[in-house]
Order: sequence, then C-alpha cells, then structure tokens
Amino acid sequence: MKKLNKKNSPSKSDGMMHPDQIVEQSERPKSGRTTSEEANLEKERYYTEGYFSHAQFISYSEQIRLVHSLDRKDVLEIGIGNGIVTDFLRKAGLNVTSFDINQHLIPEVVGSVTDLNAIFQHRKFDIILCAEVLEHIPFEYFEQAIANIAGTTNEYAIITLPRCQKILIDIQFAIKIPKLPYFEKGLCLSIPNSNIPPNHYWELDSSKETKIKEIDTILKRHFAILDSSRFRFRSYHHYFILKKLTAN
Repeated sequence: MKKLNKKNSPSKSDGMMHPDQIVEQSERPKSGRTTSEEANLEKERYYTEGYFSHAQFISYSEQIRLVHSLDRKDVLEIGIGNGIVTDFLRKAGLNVTSFDINQHLIPEVVGSVTDLNAIFQHRKFDIILCAEVLEHIPFEYFEQAIANIAGTTNEYAIITLPRCQKILIDIQFAIKIPKLPYFEKGLCLSIPNSNIPPNHYWELDSSKETKIKEIDTILKRHFAILDSSRFRFRSYHHYFILKKLTAN
C-alpha cells in the first residue's frame, strides 16, 4: 500500500482546521507534543526501558485479546508504536494495516487520525484498533477523530485511553473450581490526579469535559458501546469496545 504523508495525503473535505494549523502557529501548549514533534519521534524511543515493563506488556496482550474476541480478520491499527501488536495479529492470521503519523515507525500508511476518512476514502476495515493515541491530540479534535474512525470501519472499533488517577489499590485474582471455568475478579480504588504526562494533552477524568460520562456521550453519537472497563492488571488504561451505528 502506498505511503501517504502530510504533503501528499488528500486534503480534508469537511473544511475544519487541521491541528497542525493551530498547534504549530500558536504558543506551545503546556502539555502534549506538537504534530511535527509527534511525527518525528525516533523509532528508538519505543524500545526504551518503560516499554519492557510488565504493565506495558499487559497493555499489548489486552489489545490483542480484545481484537481476537471480535472474531474479524481485516484490522486497521492506528498508532503502531514498536509493532508488537501488529506483528502478533498478523502471525495469528489477521490482515492488519498499520497506520501512524510517524514515518520513522515504518507504518504502511503515514497520516493523522484527523485525516483518516480522506486517506481511506475507498477502504473500510472490520475492526479499527486505536490504543493510547487520542490523548496525543488536543481534546477539541477528539470527536472529529471518533467520527473519522466510525467512517472508516465496517463494524467495530476498539479505543483505549489513559485515566488521570492515582491508584490506591489494584487487586486481581482468579478462583478455579474443578470442572468450572476460572472465576476472575478485580478491585481497583483510585482518586483523582491533576498531573498529566507532558506528552499528553488530556486523559480520562483530567477535566470536566473528559469525564468518562462525557466521553460516553460523544462515543454514543457514532457507536454503540458494547463494553467499557479498565484493563485487568493495568488500571491506568481504560478500553471501549464499540460497534458502529447503522446510520454512519
């Protein structure tokens, strides 16, 4: 598939200003990278110590598990990072197209999630996986990104977002009774946290507008929410399994 970038990708048809035009012409935001910074991160960044952590591999495995649970073959992964999820899904027999704003990561298609519909005008996917991506763009573009994802999927989308919280207790356990499946349960207690990592513009519950209830309202304008919860053993990440509304 031909690689696209900001210079040769189709222009947006909705007339809305692209985040590049706002973020890079104004004063640098207190948090979040500019679009150019995000697009030019070195590949080596995705192999630093934090990416070898237990929590990070839990996030990878949960993403793979959620995609597998939907039992579809044609997948678009937005934000490929170091490619672990894409590689595993391909080896499992799925047809995965990789998409990222950063050409250094060598995705099959280079572009911004805000341009998704324009880039994939004549292509739809059974599942779109967008994990830990949308917090890297200003929140004012969140619904535009969700609408683009809805317009590019035939059926499902999986969105994951970080939660702005301080975790006090996170307990996960499983009980095995002979001849019955594992009974798995978890308990997580957290309190609000005002600190957002400098590479994020926002997180779930980081403001009134980003409360989960408000995020649900936005998502429901484009999707039915089939499931929504924290990742087990990785409570910092919250996932949404979405099914496209027939009207989209």
